[in-house]
Amino acid sequence: MLDDFDPHLLSALHEVPFEELEDAAKEEPFVREGFELLKEAAVLLTTVAGLRTARHSDGLDRDHAIVVGHYARMVKLMKSLIRQLADGHGGDQQIAINREFMDSVSTVQYLMSDPGDGTRFTSYVMDSLIAEREFLKDVREQVTQRGDRMIPIEERINRSIAETLAAAGVREEDIPARRNNGWPSARVCPRFG
Repeated sequence: MLDDFDPHLLSALHEVPFEELEDAAKEEPFVREGFELLKEAAVLLTTVAGLRTARHSDGLDRDHAIVVGHYARMVKLMKSLIRQLADGHGGDQQIAINREFMDSVSTVQYLMSDPGDGTRFTSYVMDSLIAEREFLKDVREQVTQRGDRMIPIEERINRSIAETLAAAGVREEDIPARRNNGWPSARVCPRFG
């Protein structure tokens, strides 16, 4: 609980020796400092994601859970980078991991600029459900082409998507068309705020 949180339990913040870096002739000191800052950021983000107040004792509301889910994703991606750097791979997957990380950062930033009515969060949820609905349409077409005979994987897909819709509290017919969803496409870069 937030009431029990003592910030003194966190380790001291890492101090970057900028003077040393100014004179560095090799990449190694920069990698070392980046590694230390990445570790520190992962610890701090884990702490933020885990903070709860008394009003969260029965779980998180939808909007808060979405943000915390992205924080958890970012921490996992950071841990992957840390692991790669620590085991000497030099971060051969850094570009792909950084892209995924920035996807979550930009999504959280956009969501946090919600006007207060939850519309951005609803659009976020609906955007993921649109993909589920489209997948379900493809499955139904395959079943129809086989004379309405459903194979076991299709039964599991149907069940899984039905459970997802139930968890979201949304009926399939209430999912909007992608163009009417309100979630920005990758080609549109809205200003946050």
